[in-house]
Formats: sequence, structure tokens, C-alpha cells
Amino acid sequence: MDSEHFFQKRNDFHNIIGSYVICSKQERSKPFAGLLKFLGKKLEALFNFLKGLYIIGKVILVKKLKRSVFTTMLYIWNIETIIDEIVQKHNLDITYEINNKLTAPMSFNVSTNTLTFNYLQVNGYISKIKVKETEENLVKIIVFHELGYYLTFKKHKHDLKTLRYGEDDEVEALQAEIERNAWDYGRTLVPEELVNAFDRVRDQDRMLLQGL
Repeated sequence: MDSEHFFQKRNDFHNIIGSYVICSKQERSKPFAGLLKFLGKKLEALFNFLKGLYIIGKVILVKKLKRSVFTTMLYIWNIETIIDEIVQKHNLDITYEINNKLTAPMSFNVSTNTLTFNYLQVNGYISKIKVKETEENLVKIIVFHELGYYLTFKKHKHDLKTLRYGEDDEVEALQAEIERNAWDYGRTLVPEELVNAFDRVRDQDRMLLQGL
């Protein structure tokens, strides 16, 4: 084999090897490019998912803030209007007044037929109620319960001396009877669309009064 022929063969070999190396790099780069494309799609999907969660969380937070800050607080005139509408509708012979020293949301004095309320206590009470109703309807439920005391003393002559001078078990029994009657008679004033909410508030009442 002469030198010219040898060098020609060597160049052909180099060209073949070079073509193989170039092709190999291209072939090897295909799976890597596919992997990058796959990961890119997954990252984009993850980003969109997280973005959706953020938007949902933001909406929920705004709704909670609106309920707790802007819609929950009822003022004196709001509560007075609710009481007046109920009293007028049922033609009840009672009066009502505000008492900021009252330690409960509302209280009914059977001696004077007077319903008193503390608007701060009312707001604190309804903020704990786990019933999906408007604040106005929740106040109505409280009013119906208090008016139940008016009705029960109107229909029954409870011996109030027992509350002052009776034995502990007698006092406890009478208090339980009066409370049960107040809820039962108050329920007779409740419009049909609020009966279920009234019953649920009744079930929660003892726990709701704790911490007020």
C-alpha cells in the first residue's frame, strides 16, 4: 500500500468516526431534550396548581374578613329595630331597653315585662354561633328565646320564692323547667324558615354563653 493510498484510507476512517460521534451526540441529546420538555410541562402544571390554591385561599380569607369585620357588628339601633319589629308583629305588651352592664346578651324581667340587651354581648354571642344565618336572623333567635320567658310566666304561675328560698335541688329543677319552657314557647313565635336554626342555637346555647 503506497503512502497516498494509506492517508486516503485514514481520512475516510476519520470521517466515518467523526460522523458517528456527531450522530451519537445528536441521538444522545434527544432523550435529554425530551426530559427537559417533560419537566417543563410538569413545573408549569405545578405552578398553575399553586396559583389556583393561592387564589382560592385569598378568596376564602377575604370572605372571612368581610364576615368578621364588616358584617358581624350590629349596633344598638340595629338590635332595637329587630326587637321592635318582633314585638309589633306579635302585639306583645313589653318594653325594651339597652343595658351596657348586662353580663348576658339579653335578659327578660318578668316583674316589669322589660327586655334588656347589651349590644356588645349580643355581638359576642352571635359570633360563636355555628349556624349559617345572617346576623339579623341570629339576633331574632335570641329575641324569640327571651320572649319565651314572657310567655311562660304568662301561662304558668311559677313560684319565684323557690328561686330565692328553696333548696338547691328545688332551685335547679325550677330553673331547668323555666328555661325549657322559654325555649318551647319562644319557638312558637319563630317563622318556619328559622325553626331549624332556632333549634340548632338551642342545642349550642350553654356552650355559647361560656366566656361571654
